Amino acid sequence: MAAYHQRILLPQRQRILRETLLQYNAMQKSNQELLLAKEREQLAEQAAIEALRDYWIARVELERAVGGSLDPRLTSATPATSPAQPAPPHH
Repeated sequence: MAAYHQRILLPQRQRILRETLLQYNAMQKSNQELLLAKEREQLAEQAAIEALRDYWIARVELERAVGGSLDPRLTSATPATSPAQPAPPHH
C-alpha cells in the first residue's frame, strides 16, 4: 500500500495539481478548483505517510512475533541463544 501511494497516487495528484495550476493561470479554472486540487494532493500525501507508518508498525510487530529481524543481512549463521563454538586450534 505504501509503495502504491508513493509510486502512483501521489505523483498523479501532483501532476493534476500542476495541470490545474496551468489552467488556472490561463483563466480556464477557478480558484476553487485549484484549491480543491491542492487539497486532494495534500490528502494523498497524508495517506502515503499513514500507509508507510502502518507498514513499519506491522513489520515491527512481525519481527517481534518471530523473535528476530526480518532482514537477512542482520541475522547470523548461528542462533543468538546458542553458546559460541570455540575455533579449532591451528597446527
